[in-house]
Amino acid sequence: MSQRAALLLAFGLGWWAGSARVQAGAPDPADPYRGLDLYARALFTLQSRYVEPIPMQTWIYRSLQGMAAGVDPWTAFYPPDVWAQLQTDGEGRFIGLGAALEGAVIRQIVPESPAARAGLQPGMTILAVGGVPVDPADPGWTARLQGEPGTLLRLTVGAAGGVREVAAVLDRLPVTEVRAEEPSDGVYLLTIGTFRAGTAAEAARLLLFEPGREPRYVILDLRGNRGGLLEEAAGVADLFLANGRIVQMEGRIAPVQTWEAQPSPTDCTAPLIVLIDGDSASAAEIVAGALQHHRRALLYGQPSYGKGTVQTVERFEDGSALKYTVARYLLPGGQPLPAGGLTPDKPVDGDALTAALARARIIPL
Repeated sequence: MSQRAALLLAFGLGWWAGSARVQAGAPDPADPYRGLDLYARALFTLQSRYVEPIPMQTWIYRSLQGMAAGVDPWTAFYPPDVWAQLQTDGEGRFIGLGAALEGAVIRQIVPESPAARAGLQPGMTILAVGGVPVDPADPGWTARLQGEPGTLLRLTVGAAGGVREVAAVLDRLPVTEVRAEEPSDGVYLLTIGTFRAGTAAEAARLLLFEPGREPRYVILDLRGNRGGLLEEAAGVADLFLANGRIVQMEGRIAPVQTWEAQPSPTDCTAPLIVLIDGDSASAAEIVAGALQHHRRALLYGQPSYGKGTVQTVERFEDGSALKYTVARYLLPGGQPLPAGGLTPDKPVDGDALTAALARARIIPL
């Protein structure tokens, strides 16, 4: 059997194993996979005739990446090396540099991180690492931002003022996912950076006030929170709600799931303000949306990101993985999250909020 014939068999008929009615050259018009012969022919043409030899596995991974990239912004295919790196990076959210990225654009800087010390700021775009241009479509490029503590990274970044070179020395990142402080008398500020395993339990611990020391009001800062675990987000919302629906998740194959608030003697009953911005997404929007719907909190800041979908991951034997959208969530009123995100009750410029927090001049209810 020729190489071409073997390839057509492997990538064409092999996908219909067990279907006796499908024959080469006469695909069933009702069969959704009848176009695989075209894919196999194109793949063979590239693999055998492209000007430079490229391993077949590389072609396959690239085609899967392109297929996933065209679905929605959150569906992606990761080759084994990229997926392994993302696992090391904690799902790829905060990389070793200490910056949260969307493509090659910096969305958030971890305080007291190498990125912060190097002067990197949200809104900047990383154009090159060590002189090598960045391809934002390649999710593996962030591996070049990794290294042992003390590693020197030379970055080319673009900003409003033009292009410039930045040097950053990698170091261990501070862990500040959930933190609390009292910026002024009677005001309690709880900041949640992302929703990981244990986030709700840690928030509950920080919201246990001694009798007589309850705050005048609580500020829940979800700015820059790009999401995380749905269960943890529901748990945080439940800390402020005695009853009522928090969120419902539904999908084509995923079972419908509903999270309801449960009364607890440790629920926080203090007046509540929630801070959001354009980087408050997904699980953060679940919390803010539930608290706003039940009139438990006022939202201050800017419209949120607007990500109302849930992703899951299919891992394959070779170490690669496919992350894809499996469901969407509905706010307590039964409506999907608006594409433009949640609308704050009190629109406030982000710089004004940050300055107010820094000076302990908190906008009152």
